[in-house]
Amino acid sequence: MPDPVLVQAFCQVDTIKGNRYLDDAGKIMNEYDADFPEKRVGLDGLNMINKDSPISQINVTVNRVWVSFTRPDTLQYVQDHARRIITRICELIVVTDATRFGLRTEHLVLIPDDLLLVRETARNLLHADLLPTRLNSLTSFESVIEVEHSQFLTTSTRIHPARRLDNVSDDDRFPPFGIMLDTDSFRKDQSVPLTDLRKFLRAAVSNLNSSLPALAIHVVSEVPQ
Repeated sequence: MPDPVLVQAFCQVDTIKGNRYLDDAGKIMNEYDADFPEKRVGLDGLNMINKDSPISQINVTVNRVWVSFTRPDTLQYVQDHARRIITRICELIVVTDATRFGLRTEHLVLIPDDLLLVRETARNLLHADLLPTRLNSLTSFESVIEVEHSQFLTTSTRIHPARRLDNVSDDDRFPPFGIMLDTDSFRKDQSVPLTDLRKFLRAAVSNLNSSLPALAIHVVSEVPQ
């Protein structure tokens, strides 16, 4: 069985005393000028976008640094680049502490490309009598199938029964429908040194690499024969 395919990932650090962003947004834009052709500053903070890059967007506000990845090759790529970018931006705005580290990933489990089969698999996974006739990214049916907690990491995985992947329709790796594993990993505290971001991301990615194959097997086991 093929491994789950990484579709999207998001890394966010909720910062403490990030008000220097208001003065130093220009420094951030200059730092990443060549990497993000589209930049804007508004009520939602600084947004830098590159639709042709796996690192598709960076958002910075007075209390958050957020990095979005679209179709990255590996979780290791996400781990390395998220840590590097967030650490550098925090250096520019003189942030040393955070209240929360977060990593969200969306993996697609490849099953036969048949809408009815996807719907039946979803029914089996969720024990649901009804599923919407229109399947899209706003489908709300889901089930939490795994929760882990430790001092440095809390992880929960939700299963989305069916989702139209319009944003990846041009990629041969992705069918138009599938079963999505949507995983949130985070560490939250009153104050966490930013230097702990490396430890958090390493633990989160290690946990995902060890748990996702079993979750994918669980999904595939519910595909009607």
